[in-house]
Amino acid sequence: MKSYDELLEERGRLVNQMQELSKANPDGFDSETQAKYEALSAAQAGLKEQADRQYEEEKAAAEIAASFGRESKKETAKDAASGDYLNALNAYIRNGKYSNALEVGNDLEGGYLVSDYFDSRFREIRDDYNALRPVCDTITTAGLHNIRVESTLGTSGWLDEEASYSGVESDPSFTNVQLGAYKLGRIVKVSEELLQDSDFDIEGYLARAFGRSHGLAEEEAFIKGTGTTQPTGIIGGATAVTRTESPLNAAVTANTLLDVYYGLQRQYRSNATWLLNDNTVRTIRGITDGNDDFLWQPGLQAGQPDRIMGRPYITSAYMPDEGESPLSSAIVFGDMSNYTIADRTGFSIQRLNELYAANGQVGFRGFSRVDGKVVQAAGIVKVAAF
Repeated sequence: MKSYDELLEERGRLVNQMQELSKANPDGFDSETQAKYEALSAAQAGLKEQADRQYEEEKAAAEIAASFGRESKKETAKDAASGDYLNALNAYIRNGKYSNALEVGNDLEGGYLVSDYFDSRFREIRDDYNALRPVCDTITTAGLHNIRVESTLGTSGWLDEEASYSGVESDPSFTNVQLGAYKLGRIVKVSEELLQDSDFDIEGYLARAFGRSHGLAEEEAFIKGTGTTQPTGIIGGATAVTRTESPLNAAVTANTLLDVYYGLQRQYRSNATWLLNDNTVRTIRGITDGNDDFLWQPGLQAGQPDRIMGRPYITSAYMPDEGESPLSSAIVFGDMSNYTIADRTGFSIQRLNELYAANGQVGFRGFSRVDGKVVQAAGIVKVAAF
């Protein structure tokens, strides 16, 4: 089996062939060349996925080997609260039997806080399906949370020896960003037959179902949420950068990327990430600068992402297309830690015994509470509306 370095080297050769085709056909491809380009594109993408998968597997194996033999951490009081709570929750999910052990996780909202196993599985799957959580700042709150942000900096001035400081008195000003909690929920229906099957991992199934849908719903809201009944999205909170080209040209060009890149203040660029959709990335992959060098560069080292102008990018289906009308923003660039996600403690679940009984099903109402906002608008920029 090829190593991930060999896979990435092979990928680099395919990418070079793609770029040669683009340079040789500046006015566009005929059908035969287009088919060849798409075949190369699919092949290099497959090699990247294979190399990344192999890299992560080897990394995980090394971590396991390094930690083998260490004394496991003691259970916390709540975890140990015990196996009784886990067993009670499982019985509640399967047959609706309530146990006093569930009082440990009693929720004022009318559901029950889930076991650590369920919660960790839910969070793992949710985060896998949400492109923003890995790069944004995340906090856990028990109530409204206020973040004080320095909106204007104090200034310093030059002084003569032993001169008074009265001329350089300057205080920064602050704005307050408040993070609350919006409820995100759904109902999952499960057949009575599956609930009676003791070999069926019902907690795992529900964790996957809720995790996938919550992850995608969060991602959409974190990108373009309105702030009404849902978080405020990055697009709404980012600073707009005016393009130097004519607004009539809605296509992404090298100048568009330069405007956005240098529209972000220098101190934020070293940790900046691009956010766009796959169609926009497809366009950017064919764009070159004044030296005929491509602005998109493939990741050809183990664990390294593909980059645009030297910075990594993430894609989301919830970002608008270039030229989409009305256009909120097709390209966002910035230090995503300036977007804060506030989780309220605990995921809650409640069994609905009667609602779907006529269909031989049992419903499970599950919800979490979360908010999100850009806390420092200067740290994230976007393409201004055309």
